[in-house]
Amino acid sequence: MRGGEKVVAEILRLFPDADVFTHLYVPDNLDPEITQRKVTTTFINSLPMSRKFYQAYLPLMPTALSKLELESYDLIISSESGPAKGVNKRDDACHICYCHTPMRYIWDQQPIYLEHAGVVKGWYLKRITPYMRRWDVNSAGMVDHFIANSAYVSERIQRIYGRPSTIIHPPVDIDSFQPVQSKEDYFVMAGQLVPYKRPELAVLAFNELEIPLKVIGSGEMLHSLKQIAGPNVEFLGHVNDDQYRTVLALARALIFPGVEDFGIIPVEAQAAGTPVV
Repeated sequence: MRGGEKVVAEILRLFPDADVFTHLYVPDNLDPEITQRKVTTTFINSLPMSRKFYQAYLPLMPTALSKLELESYDLIISSESGPAKGVNKRDDACHICYCHTPMRYIWDQQPIYLEHAGVVKGWYLKRITPYMRRWDVNSAGMVDHFIANSAYVSERIQRIYGRPSTIIHPPVDIDSFQPVQSKEDYFVMAGQLVPYKRPELAVLAFNELEIPLKVIGSGEMLHSLKQIAGPNVEFLGHVNDDQYRTVLALARALIFPGVEDFGIIPVEAQAAGTPVV
């Protein structure tokens, strides 16, 4: 699971009677804590090719959120790095937003996305940005309390929304990782292969160094990364939890080229006795 989904699973463990509302529901590889709950989706889930082109429907998400019926709930906890917090609630209900980050692609990290977007996608993103920024700031006013996953994100929440936040780091199961006696001769990069994580920097660097690099994960940049990768770069795709822990523990170091909001994977690497570069 991705970091945000791990956070949702832990929140659900704290609230065993909670229901789940989401734009898109893909139960593959999700924690049973999520899949065993009552899951309600917005109309985004039913739109054509929504799994593959999820972000193309970004301008429709505010409307989709407004149609969720949450009047019977006393407490609403939104987990957000994209549109999630703009839901309607009763006046006496409490809305807490666990913010992984304000939306990167409409705020300060937009240039990174535009660099990799292509002409049509880049034009579309720039066209919808003014509307999405206005909605994002306005919807922040619907939140009673913000929680940030790091001091870095807390500063971004203050700067973009003008709101204070409490810092609560995301959960990391460090006890499931164990250091090994000896390392193997490779480095590893893990996570979503998306522009803001800058995986191309690692691939290009290792092409020059001609040192083995194993890449765990998938994403929109997978094809382009394979095109530029040398023979020393191996793409493992999705791996199960046991395989992930083994590959991470045996690596000489984790390569982490992007600017991250918190970074669960570096914490897992250090728990496995693997340094982070």
